[in-house]
Amino acid sequence: MCKIIVNGIISSAFNSDKELISIAASGLRWVFAIFPLVGFQMVTATLFQSIGQVNKAIWLSVTRQVLILIPLLLIIPNYWGVTGVWASISLSDFLSVILAAVLLKIEVKRLKKSCKFH
Repeated sequence: MCKIIVNGIISSAFNSDKELISIAASGLRWVFAIFPLVGFQMVTATLFQSIGQVNKAIWLSVTRQVLILIPLLLIIPNYWGVTGVWASISLSDFLSVILAAVLLKIEVKRLKKSCKFH
């Protein structure tokens, strides 16, 4: 209930149309549900950039907003309508978090292996 009120307040700050506020509040629930995990993906991309693996950092950034999101936006709304647009954003974020976790796990293994021989 509190989420609905907060999302409604956020939505109504930019528009007074009740239907649009309702749609936006619903969308914000989808987007905010995955937000805590997006930070992990961003930090992982920054880590790769800071250790000189810029290609991985760029891949993580591009996959989230382009390579995953655009195809999802072309497919999911055909089945779920407007909800599919919001779900596509969250699913894209979730899949990019999984990709970041896999790349990070591989990198940690590589670093552990290289530390054993020195």
